[in-house]
Amino acid sequence: MIAAVRQVRGRSRDELAWRLRAFARTGAQRLTTQVRPPRWDRHDISSALALTALPDDVQGALAREDWIGAQQRLIEWLRTRRSRFVLDPAARDRVRQMIQSNWVGAEADATRRATNAIGGRFDLLGYRGLDFRTAAGDIDWHLDPVHGRRVPLQFWARVPYLDPAWGDHKVIWELNRQQHWLTLSRALWLTGDRRYARAIVRDLTSWLAANPPLMGANWASMLELGFRSLSWLWGLHAILADGCADGMDDKPWLLDLLIGLDRQLTHVQQNLSRYFSPNTHLTGEALALYVAGTALPELAASGRWLDEGRAILLQEIDRQIEPDGGHVERSTHYHRYTLDFYLLALLTARQTGDLDAELRFTDAVERLAVFARAMADDRGWLPRIGDDDAGMLWPITGRDSADISDSLALAAALLDRPEWAPWGVTEEVVWLTAATCRPGLHGPAVTAAVRSTSIFPDTGFVTTRTSDGDHLVMDAGPHGFLNGGHAHADALAVNLTLAHKPLLVDTGTPTYTMDRELRDHLRSSISHNTLTMDGRSASEPAGPFRWRTRTDAWLEIVRSNPQFSLSEAAHDGYDDLVHQRVVLASPGGYVFVDVVNGAGDHEAALHWHFDPRWELACETEQCLRATHETGEVAWLVHDAAALWLVKGDEESQLGFVSPSYGARVPAWTARLSHRQPAPFAMVTWIGMARGHRLPHLQRLPIECDSPALVVGARIAQGIEEWVTVVRPGAAVAGTYSTDAYHTDARTLQYAIAGGRLTSLNATDVSHALPLCDGLVSLSVDGTMSDVSLSRQADRLELWSTAPAGVRLQGGIVAGARAILLNGRALRRHPSDIRDAIEIPSTAWGTSRPEPEPEPEPEPEPEAEHEPEHEPEHEQSTRNLEA
Repeated sequence: MIAAVRQVRGRSRDELAWRLRAFARTGAQRLTTQVRPPRWDRHDISSALALTALPDDVQGALAREDWIGAQQRLIEWLRTRRSRFVLDPAARDRVRQMIQSNWVGAEADATRRATNAIGGRFDLLGYRGLDFRTAAGDIDWHLDPVHGRRVPLQFWARVPYLDPAWGDHKVIWELNRQQHWLTLSRALWLTGDRRYARAIVRDLTSWLAANPPLMGANWASMLELGFRSLSWLWGLHAILADGCADGMDDKPWLLDLLIGLDRQLTHVQQNLSRYFSPNTHLTGEALALYVAGTALPELAASGRWLDEGRAILLQEIDRQIEPDGGHVERSTHYHRYTLDFYLLALLTARQTGDLDAELRFTDAVERLAVFARAMADDRGWLPRIGDDDAGMLWPITGRDSADISDSLALAAALLDRPEWAPWGVTEEVVWLTAATCRPGLHGPAVTAAVRSTSIFPDTGFVTTRTSDGDHLVMDAGPHGFLNGGHAHADALAVNLTLAHKPLLVDTGTPTYTMDRELRDHLRSSISHNTLTMDGRSASEPAGPFRWRTRTDAWLEIVRSNPQFSLSEAAHDGYDDLVHQRVVLASPGGYVFVDVVNGAGDHEAALHWHFDPRWELACETEQCLRATHETGEVAWLVHDAAALWLVKGDEESQLGFVSPSYGARVPAWTARLSHRQPAPFAMVTWIGMARGHRLPHLQRLPIECDSPALVVGARIAQGIEEWVTVVRPGAAVAGTYSTDAYHTDARTLQYAIAGGRLTSLNATDVSHALPLCDGLVSLSVDGTMSDVSLSRQADRLELWSTAPAGVRLQGGIVAGARAILLNGRALRRHPSDIRDAIEIPSTAWGTSRPEPEPEPEPEPEPEAEHEPEHEPEHEQSTRNLEA
């Protein structure tokens, strides 16, 4: 009774009324199945169809129970009317020609995959070659072959699908989505071999026989019914293409398919996940109703499906998509689901000319695509942040679920934004747009800034990428949506790709319900590239899809320009302790400063999880060498007191990565630990190798005129060294001194090569005054939120997002003939070779980078005359020329 009261408390009147109706309906259905075992009845076709919308000859054949005749006439009707589904049967020849012309291996790949499916062997989730065949050679639709278990065939609401004793429901459901029909359809259209059409009909007949209405696990999840219905629509429209259904009149498969669709989608509509899983479950179910209701107006319920599906998809845009474009569940995989859902919704709205829905769906797709492009690397691969169940909406070509290049290519094609897909059009785009897009169309090459940063304040993600293939993602936002079912304890975690090769990764999602201990471990902070305190996780789970404690992180500052990016964030998930993380990305590599603020003696541990394609070796106690399978070398150096390098350790469960649900492979994990009284900081540097010299990290002493913690470190590699000083969480007040600078900068970083200063980056700075020779002096009129300067040959380059008047003095200035301010080319006067310049705030400009002018030749000396020049008093105020 107490439990019942708790469940009712806090629920709205609408929810209680909905649950009461659902409870009564489900109870009545259950009693009916006990009295009369359910079965499929072909006579139900008359009630499923909107007969008045069909030609008279179809109605007559149905009235005579001439099932084959009715099917023949219905096929002809559907084939000749205008298609209302994304796969247009009339476009088969165009699609085949386009794909065969642009993807040479597509037909062979389709044949291989389809042949495996016909034989009852499937690549599902992270598993390969799963065999679902019975002794008689039929498919067992209730079998989990991975664990050798079957789910009982009982009333859908009583099926214990989350109980591992009956197997992994994800494996069973993935097969029963019947998305291999997309594989069979691809082979059917590309080869013209009708055995693939017969395989679809065979599977339909087999599935109906094994899954009577409302019985078994395959009726228990409305989302799974929605996915299966979309697969059936795809298979139907593939077979409707001219000649594909020839010789298949021995059974009325089309009538059976329509009855099955009607019964399943009616069940979905009656049990929508409005209150059970009001996330991607709800939008996926609504999508199935909307697409089916649009595609088959011949079904009597199609109008109701279309209206309700459309309404839900529209209302969930602002509920499930944050203003910054990210999905509310903080999972990149479920973000990908949502993008695909609204891409298909947009395509469907365009099919019907629904301009109002098209406008809203376009806005949703644009927001989702901008976020996805920032989160994906330049190959189109997403980091696996949060849960990843390896499912997809349209697995046509066998693409990995983390490879979002097809979704972004489709979004780029539909919204005319080629910059979202620099890899060009993918094969999936051709299938989904009936060959209206041009393969080979590529977005612009990455020729703009060396480094670009994107901030998503609502989801809390910050990304930075470089033109040479680096990509960093930092998670600094809220824990998750509602009960956080698909979230992980990844506050302040990072994912890092170097030179197009993923280096630091989340450890993934190999299971949901089959191994509680493993599930909890892989959702915990220890399984992410972040810090843990005293052996604890920042958020603690309470079941496979719930949490006992939840920790939200928050962004404190982000500063960036094309030369560097600084992100600072924090969370308070460890009682009275606060974890602050500062990430500074620049040409010198990636510096991570992890600060523990609080009191008392504590042990902090950083875990760095490496992609399986890297091999690690410990060069020194503070230096790790990472070697990629292709030969590239990266370094990780740190100042922790203890290092543990582990790979594939079952006892600790460290040293594994799950590249896909169900798969788990050994990979290296580095655990860096440090114990001392708080507050204290740990510093880690990661970068690609430059030559063969080992990098070295040295902490620097700092003299500070305030109690704020200031952290300094020098990273040296060969003749090059980078010095980084950060003051985490502090306002710009007070000053501090290193062995080289006196400054008030929140962050100061400078590089020295061969004894000469080559670059300097600073944030929230008014001055940086050198304490030794060879450095540059920086003075600002007021304060600059960010400023970068670097010298190459005779060119001095400066960047700032908030320009101000600047005075520079030092060897880096002397002899610089060309000066670039925010990419805008300026020139110094040929005779001005002094080591000091003043740059007024008005000189910076905001235009796009201009071509760099050719340097002016030095004036030829004249033997008998003094060279002409401006008077000295004028030169001092006009030392820059546009």
